[in-house]
Amino acid sequence: CLSPKYFGTIVKKETGMNASECIEKHIITLAKTMLRMRRELSIQQISEKLGFDVQADFCRYFKKAVKMSPSQYRMVAE
Repeated sequence: CLSPKYFGTIVKKETGMNASECIEKHIITLAKTMLRMRRELSIQQISEKLGFDVQADFCRYFKKAVKMSPSQYRMVAE
């Protein structure tokens, strides 16, 4: 029941980040947690659970934010 502009204003006021930065941070945090804790899931399954239709899009998104691929992150997080 909030307009996008008002929602963005509230998020910025409360977090200091704009809404897209806040959403990206949340997605990356979920991805990192799933890569570490849900080793039975493939990267494809994780990407689908996070709403990515194409695994390559998820991998690019993750690598841009974390500076390593999801598979590299999974190996380092062991």
